[in-house]
Amino acid sequence: MNGYPSNMNEDDLRNAWRTAALIARFLRKELSTEEEEELNAWKNKSERNRLLFEELTNEKNIENARQWITNLEKEKIKSLESLKEKIPFTAPRKTSRTFRWMIAAAVLLVVVAGAGIFIKNRSVIDKSGQELLIKAGDVAPGGNKAVLQVSDGSIIALTDLQNGIVRNEPGAVISKRADGEIRYEYTDSDLTDIPFNTLTTPIGGQYQIILPDGTKAWLNASSSLKYPVSFKNKRSVEVTGEVYFEVTKDKIPFIVHVKGTKIEVLGTHFNVNAYHLVKTTLFEGSVRIDDNKLLKPGEQATTDKETGIVKLEYPADIVAWKNGYFRFTHENIKEIMDQLGRWYSIDVVFESNPTQTTFTATAKRNENISTILKNIEQDGSIHFKIEGEKITVMP
Repeated sequence: MNGYPSNMNEDDLRNAWRTAALIARFLRKELSTEEEEELNAWKNKSERNRLLFEELTNEKNIENARQWITNLEKEKIKSLESLKEKIPFTAPRKTSRTFRWMIAAAVLLVVVAGAGIFIKNRSVIDKSGQELLIKAGDVAPGGNKAVLQVSDGSIIALTDLQNGIVRNEPGAVISKRADGEIRYEYTDSDLTDIPFNTLTTPIGGQYQIILPDGTKAWLNASSSLKYPVSFKNKRSVEVTGEVYFEVTKDKIPFIVHVKGTKIEVLGTHFNVNAYHLVKTTLFEGSVRIDDNKLLKPGEQATTDKETGIVKLEYPADIVAWKNGYFRFTHENIKEIMDQLGRWYSIDVVFESNPTQTTFTATAKRNENISTILKNIEQDGSIHFKIEGEKITVMP
């Protein structure tokens, strides 16, 4: 066969093509009883075959693929030629089982594409031919998503809201800016009964806000910020999740309440992470924790029954999310997957006890999750499997 390596078994290719045709007929619900038995025999022959079948016929994969494969039906008659172009035939001297399976998988992908689907980026193969990342598709990142609860209890979805004035609240005007930021501006300095608003981000969401005193706040995924629409007499807010603050200097202290912890500042840049324990990380200025613990820049206070303060070796990692990055330096896999799970809105399952190995990786938050998973896998001690919105962490 011209275009194929001389050591390739032609029967293997013919058998793979037959299996591909059966799967295509299965998707069209055209299988006869005999063909169904033949396909079941192939599926039951190995766990690899079963997994490949499930991924190729997964409804979610099919639906995701429809958006970019609408014209692929026209390519059915060219599928064999497409196959020759898609398979990198730089094979070892002896065709390994992995290599033959890759050929079979490629044939399946091409023919099933003719049936109306195509599962892209199925696996990443290292130089030895070992599978590093097995996945049925990929997971897109989160983005600017939030809802705003105003003083009368109304909920405003900000994600698709047009720029301009969002709401006239007692004492303030709320507007949405072109950069996806919410801003408050005073309108009544004599207001006595000051209402509260709450900004909330979902899993897979983030948002920015300029508070009435000019303080800037960035909310990470699955977080909330409750605040008065006017900071006339006091500046006091409540936080859940994770929020980064750049506080405007003022004689009135700025106070953050989070899980029973009180953080007091005059003007400073700091990050509060309260997904689990309360962790306050200072970048500029100074803050006081619970009236008695002072933080210096580069230090982090962890509040549990007592507040412990440590000097961070890599403080920039803590706030990388606010700057559009994931940055892990000698981080354990559970903490990494905890962050990825919130941003990509996925469920994480550990196949066994997590490895004690630490990992170092950097990736942009606007990229699909596979980018950072590939980076982590280069260590060789851990692997991932993506199935829809679930990621399995494997040794």
